[in-house]
Amino acid sequence: MHLPHVPRRAWLPLLLFALFNLGATWCFKQGGTDPAHRLACFIGGNALGVTSTWFMMQLCRCLNVNIAMVLSGSLAFISVQALFWWLYRPAMQPAQWLGVAVILVGTLLAAWHPVPATEERP
Repeated sequence: MHLPHVPRRAWLPLLLFALFNLGATWCFKQGGTDPAHRLACFIGGNALGVTSTWFMMQLCRCLNVNIAMVLSGSLAFISVQALFWWLYRPAMQPAQWLGVAVILVGTLLAAWHPVPATEERP
């Protein structure tokens, strides 16, 4: 059994995408619940979101675009769920945890044998 292979050069953009995406999501959550900081959180969330998109583009240079989207999308979802659970301790039902686990398993299956990115195409 082989784990999904992610080229070494793809890990940094993937990690940076996840961190900037987490920051943007946290800003949007704060802006939605704290009227005193709504504008600052809106601006910060958008700045971090645009930056995360740039790292997504770098990730697409390192990986097949389908694999890049699966990894980044699921990593964004799972990391936000984990961070918000850790920060805010919302009640999560077993079925919700199962849903997170299913996404993780689906990500591993989708990325099982990624094809290396070929030459960039216009």
